[in-house]
Amino acid sequence: MLFCKLRLARAAAVGIAAVISSLAAAQIVPLTYWAGYGGNAQHSGQSVFPGPLTFPALPPAGFPWPWFSFPIDTNPTYTAGVLDIHYGELGMTATGNLVAAVRHGVGNPYTIEGHNGGNGNLIWSVTSGYILPVAATPVEVGPVLLPTGARTNAIFKGGQLGKEPNGVSRPSVVTQFPLSTEVAWPESGGRIAIRANADHVGASVNVHAFYGDANYLLNSATFNNTVKVCTPLTAGTDGAIYFGYTVEGPNPLNLKGGLAVIRPNGQGAFISAAAMANDPAMTQPQYNGAPAISQDGTRVYMVVSSGYSGHGYLCAVNTRTFHTMFHVALMDPFEGTTATVTSDSTSSPAIAPDGSIFVGVMEHTYGSNNGRGYMLWFSYDLSVENAPGLYGWDCTPSFIPFAFIYPPIQPFIPYWQYQVVMPYNNPAGVGSGTGLNYYAAYDPALVAQNDANSAMVFVPVEGVLGSTPDPVARGMGFSSAVYPFSTGNAAIDMTNADVFATNADGLNYDFRINALSVTMLILNNQPNPPVLNNIAQRELSTSTIIGENSWVYMMHNGRVWASNGLPPP
Repeated sequence: MLFCKLRLARAAAVGIAAVISSLAAAQIVPLTYWAGYGGNAQHSGQSVFPGPLTFPALPPAGFPWPWFSFPIDTNPTYTAGVLDIHYGELGMTATGNLVAAVRHGVGNPYTIEGHNGGNGNLIWSVTSGYILPVAATPVEVGPVLLPTGARTNAIFKGGQLGKEPNGVSRPSVVTQFPLSTEVAWPESGGRIAIRANADHVGASVNVHAFYGDANYLLNSATFNNTVKVCTPLTAGTDGAIYFGYTVEGPNPLNLKGGLAVIRPNGQGAFISAAAMANDPAMTQPQYNGAPAISQDGTRVYMVVSSGYSGHGYLCAVNTRTFHTMFHVALMDPFEGTTATVTSDSTSSPAIAPDGSIFVGVMEHTYGSNNGRGYMLWFSYDLSVENAPGLYGWDCTPSFIPFAFIYPPIQPFIPYWQYQVVMPYNNPAGVGSGTGLNYYAAYDPALVAQNDANSAMVFVPVEGVLGSTPDPVARGMGFSSAVYPFSTGNAAIDMTNADVFATNADGLNYDFRINALSVTMLILNNQPNPPVLNNIAQRELSTSTIIGENSWVYMMHNGRVWASNGLPPP
């Protein structure tokens, strides 16, 4: 079921503002591999590769459409039928191999595995000593691929883009030519392991601590128990690895939770959450919130918080000096007080094509926006806050060109150079929530009054309704309720204007934006939704990637599923 939701309000009605400089508006050539969370360091979700052109809406009975699958969790843990775990996003190398962090149950170590992208066969496996932080929901950690051999025409001097010898500013365009692909993952003690090659059976592995390898060796047991990576890893174009870490007890260096980097030479740097925000109440990063790096490579953005679920800030740190450049308190646009930053969320900062920053939060008083939170929208220097999106607490948005929007709709909406794609869930029984859950394209310049309160928000222009009835919500009296879109971030086929997004019902939705059409990929031949011990199974936010072979890879029920839209041989 599709909808076209038009609001004829114009951006001028609320004075949309955007501060964009030539530095902030730097453009980046799409990667020829899927690096990790959101596909790249800006988490845009955009793929240089096209996805499959056709997904069958309903395969023949008992016919499994996926070409192969392999476990991302060998011992998944269910709570009342819900797979209450965040899994790290897949990486895909330029040669088409997958890299995954595979969980093996509570308290057991992860393995980092390389799989053939065409048949799923295991190529290599390394056991990680990584220890999860204490959390209500296991955090989303996984590998990140590094642009080894990257070439760049940007020279950094004092944290700014350099100039040609004749004084003319260099164009802020980063071009990447990966010669081989290294892969990194979190290790014990807040350390990062780097494998020299993500494609080969054998490769060397080096492990580095951001606070110094010698310091780690002197007190390894203490650091293993107290310092833990708590976000996905993000790699810069120079191969530097950025991540958030938390501290769960006293340690010899008196480390406090914050942001860290391992540079290409193995040296580290770090800054505490309190120093990032200039607020001693800040104690940790938002768990699951992957750092995002500006297109020109000079700034790294991350959300910090006063606790597991508290108030927080969005901060920008200089990648060279590791000093704070900008920070802004995250506020509830309706209640006028601090928004809730929760580490149960998968929202990460996302950098739009114009350099502005989007980040999701939960509303201050749960239910005042139907439990949807907001997608806050800031200028690159965090000095200007525009009208937010009316959903955002548990997702990272992706971006598509305006031209992707269904042509008959385009004359009726404000032109903005890109559109924001993310869920439009409306949880049943929370505030005025109805249980009608969509995946949608939003025009950030199309602003209207919220349907749950008086806040002015940017709204959807088109979307697709989930297809599977939600038995719990319908049992509460919401007769049309469907499963929500549990999408960490979507994968965008920039060739065919397709959005691939997962739903809690176990389907992957192929939403063709410019044709206003949708088809679904059945992940397996189980009943829809899959059933575990006669309990309808739901899953937390998972992500989708598009491979260089034009296949789509997604997660459900503790497994990775792969399909090219055609029946397997």
